[in-house]
Amino acid sequence: MTNSSPSERKSLFISHATPEDNPFVLWLGAKLSAMGYEVWADVMRLRGGSDWARELENALRHGAVKVLLVCTPAGLEKQGVRNEIEIATGLARRIGDNEFIIPLRLEPFDPPFRIAHAQYIDFSRSWANGLSELSELLQEKGLPRSAPGEMQGWLNSQTTGSARLFVKSEPMMSNWLAIKNNPDRIRYCEPPVGSPHDRFVVRPIAGQWCRTAAEF
Repeated sequence: MTNSSPSERKSLFISHATPEDNPFVLWLGAKLSAMGYEVWADVMRLRGGSDWARELENALRHGAVKVLLVCTPAGLEKQGVRNEIEIATGLARRIGDNEFIIPLRLEPFDPPFRIAHAQYIDFSRSWANGLSELSELLQEKGLPRSAPGEMQGWLNSQTTGSARLFVKSEPMMSNWLAIKNNPDRIRYCEPPVGSPHDRFVVRPIAGQWCRTAAEF
């Protein structure tokens, strides 16, 4: 079977376990598509009645410019994922691309022999941070993409801001003036969209003042 040259390959092929990794793949595929990349993933492309095995293999062998391998312990044990790793490894040799497979670490995993040398991109701590790192790598490689338009500006603002957030404790300054007597109750503001409501209800004072503060 012949294989397309690197210049004819344009799609980012996402290899993953189905259905376990489908939510992540749909999220990642949407973000990469918004950046202007052509994305191929079975959960995004295949429909009822499709000869899914033939279409999947054809997309990998003839259309993939890079393979984004979603890595979880359970996913890497699936035969379908292992088959895709075997095909991708052979393609990497034929087209002369030692970085053809890009592992995406969704959970801690032990890499199979075929990808033991490959440096992964970490999505386990933050999907947004992982996307930011992946985006930088794809831009460095100069991979083909269409003009993303205004969506790219919005997406850049989202990923850039997310990369600056850190989960850590810090002091809360609530008032410059000393409070001699604590009130019986504190009323919280209306909760932002998506925030748990029980963090913003009226609460009685018990013990230290700082224990009534919502954690952000």
